Amino acid sequence: MDEFNPYAAPKAEVLATDADALRIRYEHLRTESHLKALALLLIILAVTGITQSWLMKQLQAKDFGVLVGIEGISWFEFATAMMSACAGAGLLWLRSWAAMLVAAVSILLMAVNVLQLPGSLLGIVFHAVILRFLFLEKSRRVLSAPYKRVIRQTPLVESPTASWIKPVGALFVLGLAIMYWIVRQ
Repeated sequence: MDEFNPYAAPKAEVLATDADALRIRYEHLRTESHLKALALLLIILAVTGITQSWLMKQLQAKDFGVLVGIEGISWFEFATAMMSACAGAGLLWLRSWAAMLVAAVSILLMAVNVLQLPGSLLGIVFHAVILRFLFLEKSRRVLSAPYKRVIRQTPLVESPTASWIKPVGALFVLGLAIMYWIVRQ
């Protein structure tokens, strides 16, 4: 009897109570915070990558006595930085499309790093770690559609950003400051 009964009782949801939603949310809070830290890292990498590229062009142009404007940044660098920044913004809000964009950017940059071996071994390892983290079961769960319902049922639970992003971000800012100081000498 698969007939539609308009007088039947409504079916229960997957999460019957807010207590179940709270339990699930607290189980995945650490993964949420690491995804948000990864998002901030991608945004920082996009900004510092563009700035570093422009400063390197300034340093090279200084040797030849020419001025380089924004046109000194290549289209590939600009496009990958914008894709990284968009993916980082999407991950910051825990959107599932952002994970696919991060995976695509990581695979693209990993392929570019393979072409530049042996000097780019660190980049290959970095992007492999990002890909591994994105395809973990908990990361996929946090970025899934059913988990959005869990987040909506627990609006008072805040997921802080992981603390490792602060020293990493400070290192990138310090590196940019040193590079800016070298260029201005």
